[in-house]
Amino acid sequence: MAEVEPEPKTQPESPAESEHAHDDRLAEIERQLTERKTAAVGPKALHWEVRFPGLYLVFVALNLADLLITRIAVNQTGSDEANRLAKQVLVRFGFVGLLVYKVALTALVIALTEVIARNKPRWGFRLIVFGCIAFGFVVLVHILNLVT
Repeated sequence: MAEVEPEPKTQPESPAESEHAHDDRLAEIERQLTERKTAAVGPKALHWEVRFPGLYLVFVALNLADLLITRIAVNQTGSDEANRLAKQVLVRFGFVGLLVYKVALTALVIALTEVIARNKPRWGFRLIVFGCIAFGFVVLVHILNLVT
């Protein structure tokens, strides 16, 4: 059986050496965490963490609800789209065109929010919250118009 050599006794570190060792350990942990985040395959510019996934889901759901309620209102009550540009798209390209228009605008807002949030997280957060509140209000007004 092999004998295990006892570790040599070292003198206790001075407080300055202890702080330096602590800083080195923190720097090493930070480096390891940074490496884990950037371990994605492909161009680095295409990989980033999504900032507000829950709010984006709410925003997409509200946009979808707006689209569906608009279709119901146009088909059942003969109402018009309130947004002039969306109305032109609806008249010219039909409901499929309106769907493409809404998807493109929703994607644009989410992309802009992500770009803004990279440098100014609070502004990005405020933008998507404002979008959710605005579309929540629009959906509520649509529903109230259909019910009454």
